[in-house]
Amino acid sequence: MIGLDIGELIVGAPNQRPLMSRIVSSQSADGTAWELDARRADGQVFPIELSVGRCDSAGAEQYTLVIRDITLRRKTEARARQHQAELAHVSRVSLAGEMAGALAHELSQPLTAIAAYARGCLRLLAGPAPEPAMLHEGVSEVVQQAERAGDVLGRLREFVRGGAWRRAFVEVGPLIDAAVSLARIEAMQNEVEIEAPIDPGLPPVLADHIQIEQVLLNLLRNAIDAIATADSQKRLIVVEAHCKSGHTVQISVADSGPGVVAEVANRLFEPFVTTKPEGMGMGLSISRSIIESHGGRLRMFQTVASGATFVFDLPTDGHEPSRHAG
Repeated sequence: MIGLDIGELIVGAPNQRPLMSRIVSSQSADGTAWELDARRADGQVFPIELSVGRCDSAGAEQYTLVIRDITLRRKTEARARQHQAELAHVSRVSLAGEMAGALAHELSQPLTAIAAYARGCLRLLAGPAPEPAMLHEGVSEVVQQAERAGDVLGRLREFVRGGAWRRAFVEVGPLIDAAVSLARIEAMQNEVEIEAPIDPGLPPVLADHIQIEQVLLNLLRNAIDAIATADSQKRLIVVEAHCKSGHTVQISVADSGPGVVAEVANRLFEPFVTTKPEGMGMGLSISRSIIESHGGRLRMFQTVASGATFVFDLPTDGHEPSRHAG
């Protein structure tokens, strides 16, 4: 090797100019390392790391070259990449299951409403004197709920494609009213009353209104189920919204049900944890993820006298809500 240029060992090195001369002239000999392919005496190609350091001695310009065989490192990196790919695959499968559960969960309400309004229209048409005004109202509700279901599917499609959720400043009152109106039918069927006293003059919040409606609807349906299952004497859900600070609106959903048992309360927001016999245990986990993606926090409080209360925060000006809000 004495008298040869290092470039003669490197696969693909240009022949026009010795590699060592190019390294020196580029003034890059400062400990920088290059990953290259080299050729062994038997012609086998293997990866190397080439580092060059300048070490002048007695006025003479000298350089030290270190060549490391990084074959093992490359194999280790390849195994790590394969492992990461396997983990990513498992994550995608898990996410697909979560999304399927979320899709079924979020579409069930508008589909139930569509069926209820459609049956009502059929009953009106079968009557002796159909009432056009009531038919118009029923068909309008069917159209509205179908559009909502389509909007849910569209947002899910954007998420799968990697698109961002659409956020904008929305009024809190109409946001809560929309969710309450969707839950009203199920509440009436279970003889549960929903009250929604909203503070006047609340600032608009920065949110994806479909996502927040889904969170509210999930909390309302959980509250209805809790009251109905326990056959509570007091059958009331109260939805409130207050301006918590200069940058935050706090929304709460309180029910008069039996509350949450202690052994479940600490794991309530984990996936697949549920108190319902036929529940998937995804609703609260998904709701928490949605609120956290908005910069807020979903939490639960309960007392023996008043059941459970779920509270979350939304920003009013793009600032993240305080994670220590009460």
